[in-house]
Amino acid sequence: DYLIYQIWDSIQALCSSITSVLATRATFQGLGVGSSIATPTAAVFQWIIKDGVGMLARISFAWFKGTDLDNNSKTWRIVADILNDVALGLEIIAGTLAASILKSKNENQIEQIEQIEEDKVIIARNIFLFFGCLASISRALVGVAGAATRASFTAHQARA
Repeated sequence: DYLIYQIWDSIQALCSSITSVLATRATFQGLGVGSSIATPTAAVFQWIIKDGVGMLARISFAWFKGTDLDNNSKTWRIVADILNDVALGLEIIAGTLAASILKSKNENQIEQIEQIEEDKVIIARNIFLFFGCLASISRALVGVAGAATRASFTAHQARA
């Protein structure tokens, strides 16, 4: 019983790790790493806001749902796995959309190019922040639900 569970859990963890690498790459691109028009200070502020939203979500979720996690551990384990995939997808979307906006070509008059470049940076930052915050919220819920249910499953497997 435990061996089969552990095999599937390990496969799922490997797939999540690979997807996480892709999401991290997209996140860095969305923050403007490698772009001449993005600034490191703006990237740091975006990261702080994104992580701050996630921290608030983690605290709120633990406050409101903490006691329910033990009672419905199977349900919350599945929810945590689904939310993990959602978070990774949102991180990829955030980074990819923001990076594609930053890399888009301008075919306007030279006078308009500077304003368009500034507008692109603002739009890319807003898109990154929106999807990045949603991903951070999802990942916060995964952290709380996943940790709480993992303890329950480990205790069950130890008794079996």
